[in-house]
Amino acid sequence: MHAQTELDMVSAFAKSDALIAKRQAANKLKRDTNGVNDALYGLGRTSHESVPLDTVNELLMHYGFDRLESMLLCGREGRLHEAVGRNRWLALTWYKYESGRYEVVAYVS
Repeated sequence: MHAQTELDMVSAFAKSDALIAKRQAANKLKRDTNGVNDALYGLGRTSHESVPLDTVNELLMHYGFDRLESMLLCGREGRLHEAVGRNRWLALTWYKYESGRYEVVAYVS
C-alpha cells in the first residue's frame, strides 16, 4: 500500500511539473508575441522607401518566430497573411503614397 502512495505522489509531481512547463511556455509565447507586436507597431509609425521585409524578418527572428519566405510584393497596396510559428500568423498590409513612400501595418496573431 505504501509503494502505491509513493507512486501516486511521484505521478502527481510529474503532472505538476508538466503543467508548470506548459504555463511557462504559454507565458513566453505571449511575451514574445507582445514584444514583436510592439516593435512592428513602431515600424508602422514611419513611412518607408519600400516594404521593409528584411526588418520584419529581423524582428520576427529576434522574438523567436519563423522568418518569411523570400517574396516579391507587387502593387500600390496589398496584404499578406503568413505563418510565422505554431498557431502564429503575421498579417501585413502596405500602401504606396503618391510620394512613392510606403505605409506598412503589421502584427502577429
